[in-house]
Parts: sequence; structure tokens; C-alpha cells
Amino acid sequence: MKKLFVFLFIFVTICTNEAQTSLDEINQTRCKHSLNGMIAFSSWTGANLIAGTVGVLTTKGATQHFFEMNLYFNAVNLGLAIPGLVGAIKAKRTGLSFEQSVKEVQKVKTVYLVNGVLDVTYITAGFLLREMSQNNSNDIQLKNRLAGYGNALIVQGGFLLLYDFIEFGVHAINGKRLDQHWDKISVRPYGVYGLGMSVQYNLSHMHSPSQAIPFSSF
Repeated sequence: MKKLFVFLFIFVTICTNEAQTSLDEINQTRCKHSLNGMIAFSSWTGANLIAGTVGVLTTKGATQHFFEMNLYFNAVNLGLAIPGLVGAIKAKRTGLSFEQSVKEVQKVKTVYLVNGVLDVTYITAGFLLREMSQNNSNDIQLKNRLAGYGNALIVQGGFLLLYDFIEFGVHAINGKRLDQHWDKISVRPYGVYGLGMSVQYNLSHMHSPSQAIPFSSF
């Protein structure tokens, strides 16, 4: 009986260590994707701020207003990029539980989905402004401003939509690794004060850890 208990203790310890290692790898990958994404976003923001400033000072007409809106737009982006970049650097990469890991993945995916909706809104607003510019041919200054602002919103919204789509995709793919890991095996305590051990095996991706079908129990 004592040998059986020692065997079970070693087995559970190994499974737990392997599970945590796998979770840590998944969370490290998630943080790496987030950091790379924020670097790309910050780079885009910085490039647009520089180009926007130069464009406003060296161009005229609709082109000048195009760079003007890019400058305004990315000034706001800068306020999001800095804390986002800092947060991605400081994000916790190890020691998260399964539940915490799932929540982090879902939170990131939700952010990119919401951003995607906003991106479509920017693009739509851009086309509307450009259409409005065609109906204000009498006021050249207003026509140029509407056309420039509209084109800028289309470009900025288009980039962000592509960016958010890619980021959502890479995080979704990484998040699926949680299902693949926990579909293999999970070890849980049972009984009074959790003194017993239960080894459970999931038969398909349709089962969550709380719905695992017992493979054997001790």
C-alpha cells in the first residue's frame, strides 16, 4: 500500500510538472505574440507621426489634410501604444493556472474582435467623408479636407483591420493548444479534504476539464 501511494505521488507530481510546463509555454507564446504585435503597432504609429508631420509641412490641398488626419489619428494611437507596449513587456509569462490561461487568451481575443469592429467603423466613415467631398464641389477647402480625412481613415482603418485580424488569428491558434493539452490528461483531488487522487482522460475536444470522463481513479 505504501509503495502504491509513493508511485501515485510520483506520477501525480510528474503530470503536474508537465502540465505546468505546457501552460507556461503557451503563456510565453501568448506574451511573445502580444509583444511582437505591440512593437509592430508602435512602429506603425511612429512612422505615421513622422510622415504626418513632414506631409503637413510640405504638401497642399487634400494631400495635406490626408497627412493631417494621419497625424491626429496616430497621436491617439501613441497614447495606446505606450501603455500597451509596457504591459506586454511586464505580462506574467509563467505560473498561471489553466483557468487563468484560458481567461488571458479569451481577453486578448475579445480585445482584437472589438477593435476589428472599430476598424470597420473607421473605414466606413472614411468612405462617407470621401463621398461627402464629392457633394461639396463649391467649397474647395472643405472638399479637400473631407477627401483627405476620408482617405486617411480608410488607410488607417484598413491597416488596423489587417493587424487585428492577424493578431486574433495567432492568439486563437496558440489558445487552441490549451484544448490539445487538457484533452490528454488531468489530475484532480477528490474525497474528503482532497486526500484522494483521480486521473481523468478526456475523450474529445467537446469535453472541458470539468466534464472529463474518468479513466481510472484511486
